[in-house]
Amino acid sequence: MRRTPDKSKDANVVAMGEELGLLYSALWQQVAGLHHKWEQFVVLFGTKESRVQLLNASAGQFFRVVQDTLRGDTLLHIARLTDSAKSAGKSNLSIRRLPD
Repeated sequence: MRRTPDKSKDANVVAMGEELGLLYSALWQQVAGLHHKWEQFVVLFGTKESRVQLLNASAGQFFRVVQDTLRGDTLLHIARLTDSAKSAGKSNLSIRRLPD
């Protein structure tokens, strides 16, 4: 059974309490987005050598920009999710905010 993000958030708040449920839900959405982004990278550049050759033959420069952008954005996304719990006095959406 698939639930909407709002239904999942509501269920998480009921199960974990408001503060942790909201944090967990926001982190889950970020991780799901990160996973989707990485899936796209793997489909384009990490599955078949013949696909990479086709991309290079059809628009090599463009797909190099796409590859570098997806890789860089994925690494930044991971870095943000593992950042410190606070910076400059403000809370970050980071797994480090989850309780031990």
